[in-house]
This record gives sequence, structure tokens and C-alpha cells, in this order.
Amino acid sequence: MGVRVTLVELLAAMQAPALADEDWTATWALLADPDPDPAVRRAAIPLAGGGARLLGRCRVESDPAARLPVLLALGEAASGRTGRDADDARAVVAGLLAGDDPGDPP
Repeated sequence: MGVRVTLVELLAAMQAPALADEDWTATWALLADPDPDPAVRRAAIPLAGGGARLLGRCRVESDPAARLPVLLALGEAASGRTGRDADDARAVVAGLLAGDDPGDPP
């Protein structure tokens, strides 16, 4: 398992501005890694490439060890932005804060 996490972290480190023209869509599947250990999903958060994928992951992630880092990344992605994705992200966070347990999926 540790090797998978290290490889995903390496992919995230490679996704530098110099490689911005590369196609990273295949890496998005790592956000939904089916392994019960959320370490790969956490390591894949920087590969999301935007609020829409983070928002989608936030809606289905139930493991707190991955859910909370997704929420933090979602907040950073929506910070200072406008548009539907940013509004949806703010609505999710507001709903979580108003709920009984902020760690529960909406």
C-alpha cells in the first residue's frame, strides 16, 4: 500500500506548471480509489484540478481521514472565486456547518 501512495504523491509533484499542457484526466480516477484505506484518495487530492471534481468527491467520500482533506481543498479551490462551482462548494460547507456532524456527507 505504501508504494501506491508514494507513486500518487510523485504524480502530484509532477503536475507542475511546466506540465500544464499534459493530459491528467486518467489520474482523476485516483480520487475514487476503492481501497478501504483512504491514503491514496488523500494523496490524489492535488490531482483534482478544480472545484468540480473535489465537490463530487466531497459528496461521496465517507471516510473522515479523506473527507476532511477534501473539504479543506474544496474550500481553497472556492476561495475568492465566483461561479456555480464556487457557489456549490460554499453551499456544501454551509450545510455541513449547520448539520449535526460536519464530517457527515450531505
